[in-house]
Amino acid sequence: MIFDKPSVDDLKDIIDLLDESFSSTPRTYFEHFVPDETSFPDLAIVAKDEGKVVGFIQIFPRIVRSLSGTLRIGGVGNVAVKRDYRNRRIGSKLLTLASEIMEKRRFSASLLFASRYRFYGRHGWFIIPRVSYKFELENGGDLRKNLSIIENHVERFKEELFELHVMFNEENPLTVVRNEYIWKLHFRYDGRRIRIAMGGERILGYVIYERFDSFFRILDTAYLFPWVLRGLLHDMNRIHFPAKPTHQVVGDLKKISRSYETDVSTDVYLKPIGITRDELLKELGIKDGKAVWHFWEMDKF
Repeated sequence: MIFDKPSVDDLKDIIDLLDESFSSTPRTYFEHFVPDETSFPDLAIVAKDEGKVVGFIQIFPRIVRSLSGTLRIGGVGNVAVKRDYRNRRIGSKLLTLASEIMEKRRFSASLLFASRYRFYGRHGWFIIPRVSYKFELENGGDLRKNLSIIENHVERFKEELFELHVMFNEENPLTVVRNEYIWKLHFRYDGRRIRIAMGGERILGYVIYERFDSFFRILDTAYLFPWVLRGLLHDMNRIHFPAKPTHQVVGDLKKISRSYETDVSTDVYLKPIGITRDELLKELGIKDGKAVWHFWEMDKF
Protein backbone atom coordinates (compact mmCIF):
# COMPACT_ATOMS: atom_id res chain seq x y z
CA MET A 1 0.00 0.00 0.00
CA ILE A 2 1.41 3.38 -1.04
CA PHE A 3 0.32 6.73 0.43
CA ASP A 4 1.30 9.81 -1.56
CA LYS A 5 -0.01 13.11 -2.88
CA PRO A 6 -2.26 12.66 -5.91
CA SER A 7 -1.23 13.33 -9.47
CA VAL A 8 -3.36 14.68 -12.30
CA ASP A 9 -3.63 11.12 -13.62
CA ASP A 10 -5.38 10.09 -10.38
CA LEU A 11 -8.19 12.65 -10.57
CA LYS A 12 -10.79 10.56 -12.38
CA ASP A 13 -10.21 7.56 -10.09
CA ILE A 14 -10.48 9.81 -7.01
CA ILE A 15 -13.76 11.30 -8.22
CA ASP A 16 -15.07 7.80 -8.97
CA LEU A 17 -14.16 6.74 -5.43
CA LEU A 18 -15.88 9.74 -3.84
CA ASP A 19 -18.93 9.36 -6.07
CA GLU A 20 -19.20 5.72 -4.99
CA SER A 21 -18.66 6.50 -1.29
CA PHE A 22 -21.06 9.46 -1.05
CA SER A 23 -23.90 8.49 -3.35
CA SER A 24 -26.25 11.19 -2.02
CA THR A 25 -23.84 13.97 -3.05
CA PRO A 26 -23.82 15.08 -6.70
CA ARG A 27 -20.70 14.06 -8.60
CA THR A 28 -20.21 17.68 -9.69
CA TYR A 29 -19.46 18.59 -6.07
CA PHE A 30 -16.33 16.45 -6.08
CA GLU A 31 -15.31 17.61 -9.53
CA HIS A 32 -14.97 21.13 -8.15
CA PHE A 33 -13.18 20.26 -4.91
CA VAL A 34 -10.82 17.42 -5.77
CA PRO A 35 -7.39 19.05 -6.11
CA ASP A 36 -5.68 19.40 -9.44
CA GLU A 37 -2.27 20.86 -10.23
CA THR A 38 -3.52 24.35 -9.32
CA SER A 39 -5.29 23.75 -6.00
CA PHE A 40 -3.45 22.36 -2.96
CA PRO A 41 -2.34 18.95 -4.32
CA ASP A 42 0.19 18.79 -1.46
CA LEU A 43 -2.70 18.96 1.03
CA ALA A 44 -4.29 15.75 -0.22
CA ILE A 45 -3.28 12.12 0.18
CA VAL A 46 -4.18 9.18 -2.00
CA ALA A 47 -3.85 5.52 -1.00
CA LYS A 48 -2.97 3.10 -3.81
CA ASP A 49 -2.77 -0.65 -4.00
CA GLU A 50 -0.80 -1.84 -7.01
CA GLY A 51 -1.51 1.44 -8.76
CA LYS A 52 -5.25 1.42 -8.01
CA VAL A 53 -6.77 4.29 -6.00
CA VAL A 54 -8.38 2.80 -2.89
CA GLY A 55 -8.43 5.72 -0.44
CA PHE A 56 -8.35 9.49 -0.31
CA ILE A 57 -8.34 12.43 2.11
CA GLN A 58 -8.17 16.17 1.55
CA ILE A 59 -7.26 19.17 3.71
CA PHE A 60 -8.96 22.49 2.99
CA PRO A 61 -6.92 25.38 4.45
CA ARG A 62 -9.10 28.08 5.96
CA ILE A 63 -8.43 31.23 7.95
CA VAL A 64 -11.06 31.62 10.68
CA ARG A 65 -11.52 34.80 12.66
CA SER A 66 -11.24 34.04 16.35
CA LEU A 67 -12.08 36.20 19.34
CA SER A 68 -8.55 37.66 19.46
CA GLY A 69 -7.35 37.41 15.85
CA THR A 70 -7.32 34.58 13.32
CA LEU A 71 -6.67 30.85 13.40
CA ARG A 72 -5.34 28.67 10.60
CA ILE A 73 -7.78 25.78 10.40
CA GLY A 74 -7.41 22.61 8.34
CA GLY A 75 -10.82 21.44 7.20
CA VAL A 76 -10.68 17.69 6.63
CA GLY A 77 -13.00 16.38 3.96
CA ASN A 78 -13.54 13.90 1.14
CA VAL A 79 -12.40 11.05 3.40
CA ALA A 80 -13.12 7.81 1.57
CA VAL A 81 -11.91 4.22 1.34
CA LYS A 82 -12.99 1.80 -1.35
CA ARG A 83 -15.57 -0.64 -0.02
CA ASP A 84 -13.45 -3.76 -0.58
CA TYR A 85 -10.56 -2.18 1.36
CA ARG A 86 -12.37 -1.05 4.49
CA ASN A 87 -11.48 -2.35 7.96
CA ARG A 88 -7.80 -2.47 7.01
CA ARG A 89 -6.87 0.74 8.88
CA ILE A 90 -6.44 2.66 5.64
CA GLY A 91 -8.74 5.42 6.88
CA SER A 92 -6.77 5.62 10.13
CA LYS A 93 -3.51 5.93 8.22
CA LEU A 94 -4.95 8.71 6.06
CA LEU A 95 -6.07 10.65 9.15
CA THR A 96 -2.67 10.20 10.79
CA LEU A 97 -0.83 11.45 7.72
CA ALA A 98 -3.22 14.40 7.35
CA SER A 99 -2.61 15.34 10.99
CA GLU A 100 1.15 15.21 10.43
CA ILE A 101 0.84 17.51 7.41
CA MET A 102 -1.23 20.03 9.38
CA GLU A 103 1.27 19.95 12.24
CA LYS A 104 4.18 20.60 9.87
CA ARG A 105 2.26 23.42 8.19
CA ARG A 106 1.55 25.00 11.59
CA PHE A 107 -2.22 24.78 11.52
CA SER A 108 -3.83 25.73 14.82
CA ALA A 109 -6.55 23.10 14.61
CA SER A 110 -8.51 20.81 12.35
CA LEU A 111 -12.25 20.76 11.78
CA LEU A 112 -14.46 18.20 10.10
CA PHE A 113 -18.15 17.34 9.77
CA ALA A 114 -19.06 13.69 10.23
CA SER A 115 -21.28 11.23 12.06
CA ARG A 116 -18.74 8.58 13.15
CA TYR A 117 -17.72 9.78 16.58
CA ARG A 118 -15.80 6.69 17.71
CA PHE A 119 -13.68 6.59 14.56
CA TYR A 120 -12.65 10.25 14.59
CA GLY A 121 -12.48 10.36 18.38
CA ARG A 122 -9.74 7.72 18.35
CA HIS A 123 -7.63 10.07 16.26
CA GLY A 124 -7.88 13.15 18.46
CA TRP A 125 -11.00 14.93 17.21
CA PHE A 126 -13.63 15.81 19.79
CA ILE A 127 -17.27 16.52 19.11
CA ILE A 128 -19.12 19.81 19.44
CA PRO A 129 -22.80 18.86 19.86
CA ARG A 130 -24.87 19.94 16.92
CA VAL A 131 -27.32 22.72 17.58
CA SER A 132 -30.67 23.07 15.89
CA TYR A 133 -31.75 26.31 14.32
CA LYS A 134 -34.91 26.87 16.33
CA PHE A 135 -37.02 29.94 16.77
CA GLU A 136 -40.62 30.92 17.38
CA LEU A 137 -42.50 33.57 15.49
CA GLU A 138 -45.88 35.09 16.23
CA ASN A 139 -47.48 34.82 12.79
CA GLY A 140 -44.15 35.87 11.26
CA GLY A 141 -45.62 38.95 9.65
CA ASP A 142 -43.74 41.43 11.80
CA LEU A 143 -40.40 40.10 10.58
CA ARG A 144 -41.30 40.19 6.90
CA LYS A 145 -43.26 43.42 6.70
CA ASN A 146 -40.21 45.42 5.61
CA LEU A 147 -38.71 42.68 3.45
CA SER A 148 -39.25 41.40 -0.04
CA ILE A 149 -37.58 38.03 -0.48
CA ILE A 150 -36.48 36.69 -3.84
CA GLU A 151 -34.79 33.43 -4.79
CA ASN A 152 -31.88 32.56 -7.07
CA HIS A 153 -31.30 35.99 -8.64
CA VAL A 154 -27.57 35.42 -8.35
CA GLU A 155 -26.25 36.87 -11.59
CA ARG A 156 -28.15 40.10 -11.14
CA PHE A 157 -26.74 40.74 -7.66
CA LYS A 158 -23.54 38.66 -7.51
CA GLU A 159 -21.15 41.56 -6.93
CA GLU A 160 -23.37 43.19 -4.31
CA LEU A 161 -23.85 39.86 -2.54
CA PHE A 162 -20.11 39.27 -2.35
CA GLU A 163 -19.56 42.79 -0.99
CA LEU A 164 -22.10 42.04 1.74
CA HIS A 165 -20.34 38.72 2.44
CA VAL A 166 -17.00 40.51 2.89
CA MET A 167 -18.44 43.26 5.09
CA PHE A 168 -20.35 40.81 7.29
CA ASN A 169 -17.39 38.49 7.78
CA GLU A 170 -14.93 41.27 8.49
CA GLU A 171 -17.16 42.63 11.24
CA ASN A 172 -18.04 39.33 12.92
CA PRO A 173 -15.71 36.88 14.68
CA LEU A 174 -15.74 33.13 14.11
CA THR A 175 -16.34 33.35 10.38
CA VAL A 176 -14.30 31.90 7.53
CA VAL A 177 -12.20 34.25 5.43
CA ARG A 178 -13.01 33.34 1.80
CA ASN A 179 -11.79 34.94 -1.39
CA GLU A 180 -14.19 35.78 -4.19
CA TYR A 181 -13.37 32.68 -6.24
CA ILE A 182 -14.11 30.29 -3.36
CA TRP A 183 -17.31 32.13 -2.44
CA LYS A 184 -18.65 32.01 -5.99
CA LEU A 185 -18.14 28.24 -6.12
CA HIS A 186 -21.39 28.02 -4.14
CA PHE A 187 -23.36 28.70 -7.30
CA ARG A 188 -21.84 25.97 -9.45
CA TYR A 189 -23.70 23.12 -7.79
CA ASP A 190 -27.14 21.84 -8.60
CA GLY A 191 -29.47 21.93 -5.63
CA ARG A 192 -27.97 24.97 -3.94
CA ARG A 193 -30.36 27.83 -3.46
CA ILE A 194 -30.07 31.41 -2.35
CA ARG A 195 -32.77 33.58 -0.84
CA ILE A 196 -32.13 37.30 -0.85
CA ALA A 197 -33.84 39.80 1.44
CA MET A 198 -34.45 43.18 -0.17
CA GLY A 199 -35.45 46.45 1.45
CA GLY A 200 -36.56 48.44 -1.56
CA GLU A 201 -33.57 48.31 -3.93
CA ARG A 202 -31.11 47.53 -1.14
CA ILE A 203 -29.86 44.02 -0.31
CA LEU A 204 -30.31 43.46 3.42
CA GLY A 205 -29.17 39.85 3.65
CA TYR A 206 -29.04 36.42 2.06
CA VAL A 207 -28.93 32.72 2.90
CA ILE A 208 -27.28 30.08 0.69
CA TYR A 209 -28.62 26.63 1.50
CA GLU A 210 -29.43 23.11 0.40
CA ARG A 211 -32.77 21.55 1.14
CA PHE A 212 -33.12 17.92 2.19
CA ASP A 213 -36.17 15.88 3.16
CA SER A 214 -36.50 17.20 6.69
CA PHE A 215 -33.89 19.90 7.19
CA PHE A 216 -31.85 22.66 5.60
CA ARG A 217 -28.09 22.75 5.39
CA ILE A 218 -27.16 26.41 5.60
CA LEU A 219 -23.89 27.00 3.76
CA ASP A 220 -23.43 30.74 4.06
CA THR A 221 -25.31 33.75 5.31
CA ALA A 222 -24.73 37.47 5.68
CA TYR A 223 -27.07 40.23 6.79
CA LEU A 224 -27.14 43.83 7.94
CA PHE A 225 -29.49 43.27 10.89
CA PRO A 226 -30.30 40.12 12.93
CA TRP A 227 -34.03 40.44 12.22
CA VAL A 228 -33.27 40.07 8.49
CA LEU A 229 -31.90 36.58 9.10
CA ARG A 230 -34.97 35.64 11.10
CA GLY A 231 -37.18 36.86 8.30
CA LEU A 232 -35.24 34.81 5.76
CA LEU A 233 -35.46 31.65 7.88
CA HIS A 234 -39.15 32.15 8.49
CA ASP A 235 -39.70 32.51 4.76
CA MET A 236 -37.69 29.36 3.97
CA ASN A 237 -39.62 27.29 6.48
CA ARG A 238 -42.95 28.75 5.41
CA ILE A 239 -42.33 27.62 1.84
CA HIS A 240 -40.57 24.29 2.36
CA PHE A 241 -41.71 23.02 5.76
CA PRO A 242 -45.04 24.63 6.71
CA ALA A 243 -45.42 24.34 10.47
CA LYS A 244 -48.70 23.62 12.16
CA PRO A 245 -49.81 26.55 14.33
CA THR A 246 -49.84 25.91 18.06
CA HIS A 247 -52.55 27.60 20.11
CA GLN A 248 -51.94 28.91 23.59
CA VAL A 249 -54.64 30.67 25.62
CA VAL A 250 -53.33 33.71 27.49
CA GLY A 251 -56.14 35.28 29.48
CA ASP A 252 -58.91 36.06 27.04
CA LEU A 253 -56.55 36.12 24.09
CA LYS A 254 -55.53 33.17 21.99
CA LYS A 255 -51.87 33.46 21.09
CA ILE A 256 -50.93 31.77 17.83
CA SER A 257 -47.28 31.00 17.27
CA ARG A 258 -45.35 28.89 14.84
CA SER A 259 -42.25 27.05 15.94
CA TYR A 260 -39.78 25.99 13.29
CA GLU A 261 -36.73 23.86 13.67
CA THR A 262 -34.11 22.86 11.15
CA ASP A 263 -31.11 20.71 11.87
CA VAL A 264 -27.67 20.09 10.47
CA SER A 265 -27.07 16.62 9.09
CA THR A 266 -23.70 16.00 10.71
CA ASP A 267 -21.80 16.78 13.87
CA VAL A 268 -18.84 19.13 14.16
CA TYR A 269 -15.46 17.77 15.25
CA LEU A 270 -12.40 19.76 16.29
CA LYS A 271 -8.82 18.68 16.86
CA PRO A 272 -6.24 21.01 18.44
CA ILE A 273 -2.90 20.91 16.64
CA GLY A 274 -0.78 23.99 17.24
CA ILE A 275 -2.57 25.07 20.43
CA THR A 276 -4.11 23.32 23.41
CA ARG A 277 -7.71 22.19 23.58
CA ASP A 278 -8.55 24.84 26.19
CA GLU A 279 -6.96 27.57 24.07
CA LEU A 280 -8.89 26.41 21.02
CA LEU A 281 -12.22 26.37 22.86
CA LYS A 282 -11.58 29.83 24.25
CA GLU A 283 -10.60 31.31 20.88
CA LEU A 284 -13.70 29.86 19.19
CA GLY A 285 -16.04 31.02 21.93
CA ILE A 286 -17.11 27.52 22.88
CA LYS A 287 -18.33 27.30 26.45
CA ASP A 288 -19.82 24.30 28.22
CA GLY A 289 -19.50 22.33 25.00
CA LYS A 290 -21.77 24.70 23.10
CA ALA A 291 -20.69 27.03 20.33
CA VAL A 292 -21.84 30.59 19.91
CA TRP A 293 -21.11 30.80 16.19
CA HIS A 294 -23.78 32.87 14.52
CA PHE A 295 -24.79 30.18 12.06
CA TRP A 296 -25.04 27.50 14.75
CA GLU A 297 -27.38 29.26 17.15
CA MET A 298 -29.80 31.36 15.23
CA ASP A 299 -32.22 31.25 18.13
CA LYS A 300 -29.89 33.68 19.92
CA PHE A 301 -30.99 36.54 17.68
